[in-house]
Amino acid sequence: MVWMFAKTMSVFAVLSDMAERLIFNPETGELIYTSRHGVLSQDVDSKEAPAPVEVGIEEQGDGGTLALKVKISRMEKRLLKALQSSDPVVRTSGLKLLKECDLDYRRLAVHAIAALADSSETVRSEALSALNFMPPRKKDLSCFYPLLDPKRPEVIQATLSALGRLEDEARDASKYVIPLIKSCPVCLPEITNCLRRIGVAQDAIHVASLLIRDSDATVRLSAISVFSECDSKALPLLHLIVPRLNDPVEEIRNAAADAFSKLGYHYSAIKEIKRQLDHSSVERCLIMIKLLSQCDSSARDLSPVLVDLLAHTDEHITSAAEYAIDCIGVTPDCIKALLKLSRHPKWTYRKKALEVIGKHPEVLDEALAIVSTAVADPEPEVRKIARLLFVRLELSEKAEPFVKALLTDKDLSCRKRVLEMFGALGHKAYPLSHLVMARIEETSFEIARLAAETLLQTGVNDRAWGIAERILRNSKQDRKLLLLNLFEQMEHDARPGIVLICGRLGDSDRITRDAAATAFASVGFNTECLPVVRELIRHQNREFRLSVIDALGKCGLSAQAAAEFLSSRIQDTDAEVGRAAKAALKAIGL
Repeated sequence: MVWMFAKTMSVFAVLSDMAERLIFNPETGELIYTSRHGVLSQDVDSKEAPAPVEVGIEEQGDGGTLALKVKISRMEKRLLKALQSSDPVVRTSGLKLLKECDLDYRRLAVHAIAALADSSETVRSEALSALNFMPPRKKDLSCFYPLLDPKRPEVIQATLSALGRLEDEARDASKYVIPLIKSCPVCLPEITNCLRRIGVAQDAIHVASLLIRDSDATVRLSAISVFSECDSKALPLLHLIVPRLNDPVEEIRNAAADAFSKLGYHYSAIKEIKRQLDHSSVERCLIMIKLLSQCDSSARDLSPVLVDLLAHTDEHITSAAEYAIDCIGVTPDCIKALLKLSRHPKWTYRKKALEVIGKHPEVLDEALAIVSTAVADPEPEVRKIARLLFVRLELSEKAEPFVKALLTDKDLSCRKRVLEMFGALGHKAYPLSHLVMARIEETSFEIARLAAETLLQTGVNDRAWGIAERILRNSKQDRKLLLLNLFEQMEHDARPGIVLICGRLGDSDRITRDAAATAFASVGFNTECLPVVRELIRHQNREFRLSVIDALGKCGLSAQAAAEFLSSRIQDTDAEVGRAAKAALKAIGL
């Protein structure tokens, strides 16, 4: 039988059901012509294929819309009849019409899905094409599952192709696709392509597990090979692949390693990876470490385990673990493992802990306790690295307990090293400068002098000024002089302590008073010290009066606010004090 396709403008369709030819409008569903009944439309008086009947839907209002729905319903019935025809040519024509029609006949997708199992390859091909233009609804997915019959590989191939085009929407079908790896090995390429596109659903993982652990080595190998080609879509199966690194068959072990390399790390496999890293076989452990070194920062969760391996007795494992850590990085969770390593009896391992911290500055601040303790390590090589790391720290109040322990260490050399590091830190150590100020009270003058030199670099915080007041009131002469000399060198930076300096102008020790006067002049006069100036300039001790007058005179013009006090001393009962007051007034410009 020869079938004629009539095409005028957007209307064309030919359906055949045995002895009957149907020509109808695909936009409205209106039957126009049949070979049995002739012309059905009132607007057509010729038996030739008529032009489409125009329907002004927009102009017909609600009535027109209802008429359109009725015509679409009729059209669906005729299409359904064509799809269910016993003639493959009619079925093919119906599928073509579904593909080329502008109207939505998704309700007929189930019949297009059923056509994937058609005995005719042409029908199957046309059904696949129609489904591409008319994606089935999610509730129609179940219609695919009966078609996955291992006895008909050609149907499976068409079905897998159709499922793959649905991408993630067909993920639930994966639990029916995965078993085909064992039951239909001839379709492995199609299975791989389908899973790569639809992914693996949660309830399909158990099915995959049965295959990967199958007693047949061929099945295990096929499953791993398929999953390794599914890219990131197969990552949830990584925890099933990792144990196959211990498979008795070498080919499967190699396939599992290759799959891990392709897929990369996934958090679901962390327990299996840890078991592998703890394997009694050095070879198996090394394989796992090398695979991890190929991963990016996503595998950082395993860095604590790798840090533990740095203390392994086998040098190959320690070297591989160190390289893997460099590749994937570390997390703050590593601090506990690093702390354990930093306390190892062998200094080479303690050194490794510091080297890891140095290479990964993101954990440097969290490693404060480790670095601080290592500063006092008995091994010079360890101390050297610790000093380099210490000067990179951002010191804050949370570091105080560790630093205080170092600055009060019974080992004099340790205290010296810490003070030297504080000096190297400069103003970064300002938050903890009060700990350095406290060292000026130490019995060792060498430490006290070094502390004063360090404060010149770090600056003096508020808490340190409180300690300075205590030193200037109670300490021995050498510590007072040390501190006053520090303030002299600090110049204007020591202004918060000007009242303390001014108070030492009334010290019982002449050398201390002279040092205070020099520091007072270097720092500069400030009105905050006027109450102390008033008290001293009226003091019954002439030495105190002379000391404060001398200091004000050294301040020059900046001390004019104290002119009233100086003027009151011109007629002092002590002629030397009076002369000193006149000289000071002249020095300040009055």
